[in-house]
Amino acid sequence: MTEHFSKGHLLAGIQCPKKLYLSIHNPDAGVPPDEASRLLLDQGTEIGILARNLFPGGYLVNWGGTDGDDPI
Repeated sequence: MTEHFSKGHLLAGIQCPKKLYLSIHNPDAGVPPDEASRLLLDQGTEIGILARNLFPGGYLVNWGGTDGDDPI
């Protein structure tokens, strides 16, 4: 198992510690995001891209997230 901690994990932990645990140890048990949620996730990805463009000397830390699980 690849170790990673994503924005999604952080948000899950803020909402509910059990949700965080399950998102890490049993990620396939969740319900896939609906279209509205998918659009919000895509917007978050776009914001991350824009932020990296504002700081061209920085770099993206990729923790080996899976599809739909953006790195921090």
